[in-house]
Amino acid sequence: MYTVRLCFYGELNDFIGPERRGTQYERRFPQARSVKDLIESEGVPHPEIDRVLVNGKPQMLDALVIDGDCICVYPSEHPVDFAVESHLGRPTLSMPQFMADVHLGKLTRLLRLLGLDCEYDKFDLTDERLAEISHGENRVLLTRDRALLKRSMVVHGIYIRGDEPEAQVFEILERIDLNRVIRPFTHCLKCNGCLASISREEATSRVPPATWLNMETFHHCPDCRRVYWQGAHWDMLNAFVERVKARLACTSV
Repeated sequence: MYTVRLCFYGELNDFIGPERRGTQYERRFPQARSVKDLIESEGVPHPEIDRVLVNGKPQMLDALVIDGDCICVYPSEHPVDFAVESHLGRPTLSMPQFMADVHLGKLTRLLRLLGLDCEYDKFDLTDERLAEISHGENRVLLTRDRALLKRSMVVHGIYIRGDEPEAQVFEILERIDLNRVIRPFTHCLKCNGCLASISREEATSRVPPATWLNMETFHHCPDCRRVYWQGAHWDMLNAFVERVKARLACTSV
């Protein structure tokens, strides 16, 4: 029988029982297991972890637990920069890209509005397929499904805690350093394609006549051919972008 002591820090306590939050407690189990397996058996998905100390020394997730070990598990203390190698040796990402599960459609739209590359599971794919896409395309998986994040194939991922889409965006901004990659109004809200400008002449037959008469500037998505202009929703969308910029300015000081 193995007996170890565990302690989770910061927001990782969201995943464990209230009676154990902020405390060091014992766990007993009958056979050898990895650090990852032990931690996830407590409810904490491995992508949420920034570093692990075993008996005061840094340890990787695939290491085996030894009887009597004291294991301390930490989240990141600062917004993660995926271009910098992590304590746990995860591969770096030069440009963060995202994969959102089927329950995060409104969040996906807002991330695309900010110019972030975010694919969306509109077909309600299996957890296995979502993990494969996230891994194969080097995408940060966004989900409210803990079991999905625990899949070993998932390298980078975030458990979304909030219910309201704008709050979810701010949650991600607090977790990931996105200052250098946000480019508002550059991605198609419908299909995630990159927008390109088109002339008024090209837009003539593709927008309502009244819109064509009153607007000078148009963009379109070469992939799905949707046309964009500063219409009735512009003020609302731009106000959201300004709130995000203000939040980023505060966090970068």
